[in-house]
Amino acid sequence: MSKIAIIDDDISIVELLTACLVREDYEVVSFVDSKKGLEYLLRNPVDGLILDIMMPQVDGLSILKILKEKYDYPIILLTAKTEQNDVLTGLYSGASDYVKKPFDIAELVQRLKIHLMNKEVHENVLQSITYRNLNINESTHEFSINNHCLCLTPVEFKIMKILMEKTNQVISSENIFESVWGEEYLEKDSNTVSVHIRNIRTKIKQLGEDCSFLKTIWGVGYKIE
Repeated sequence: MSKIAIIDDDISIVELLTACLVREDYEVVSFVDSKKGLEYLLRNPVDGLILDIMMPQVDGLSILKILKEKYDYPIILLTAKTEQNDVLTGLYSGASDYVKKPFDIAELVQRLKIHLMNKEVHENVLQSITYRNLNINESTHEFSINNHCLCLTPVEFKIMKILMEKTNQVISSENIFESVWGEEYLEKDSNTVSVHIRNIRTKIKQLGEDCSFLKTIWGVGYKIE
């Protein structure tokens, strides 16, 4: 059962969407307080989010940008006709779609279904990722270099999967820690990540392979290049 979050300061919209999504067999968590909604989502991953743009405390675009640094699930924006510039900003920032108020509830639910289905297809494709002489396969839990399989712990495998999904992009120690351990990142946790990276490099060298592709960007994070 897919879990959908709703954040909108209009209680009537929240109640309507919740009722419709529950009828479609979705698990729903909803918030009229945008700050509480953001706090929940930073601790609890969901499968999709319906997000209003204009809200007090924390606006929808700010929530979108924060969540997109950590998660990649579909986010549909709810917008008023006067917020067209905000919609463009939201789409550039990673929103999957937008719906103008007042909206057709059946259309919104159908759009959500399509985005969830596309995400599932995309994730199936991503089960195996190849970059140059590197390959990671989630279904077999194998990471290989030049077809030589590297024996990684579950944590090490998760770290390499995160980096392989975004090659040539720097992934912060904070993002890696929170994605792998599912806990709030503290400054001391940067050492936890660096120790695992060091262990991965050691295993690569023991295999007789070059580990220079796994780069440290000091003070920022790590990337595969």
